[in-house]
Amino acid sequence: MKKFIISLIALLAIIVSSSMTVRYIHSSSSKIVESIEYASSLINNGKWIEAKSAIDDINSKWDDTEKSWALLTDHIEIDNIEISMLKSKEYIRTKNLPLSLSELENLKFMIEHIYEKEKFNLKNIF
Repeated sequence: MKKFIISLIALLAIIVSSSMTVRYIHSSSSKIVESIEYASSLINNGKWIEAKSAIDDINSKWDDTEKSWALLTDHIEIDNIEISMLKSKEYIRTKNLPLSLSELENLKFMIEHIYEKEKFNLKNIF
């Protein structure tokens, strides 16, 4: 009986910590995705200076988020996000409309994908 209770407590601890992790990833990814969408709208409106500030803000948010995510998720995906951030920043600096929008959409997808990959569902179990 004692082993069962210890196992049950360990299982509950795993479930609670996993739930908190997924909630944190969702919250932090939502903030970054909002900023990406804002930067895309600035680019669509030809506001390149503001878009540069927006991508700098996204980079700042990512720097804070990346430290936590590095403990929670795959490092290859984090590296891919960082590469996409660098590309986005350069495309915006050179005012390249199609590549800027394309790379921001790619960045948005990668960030949303991490949440989708980490959340609890049957697809992720099997």
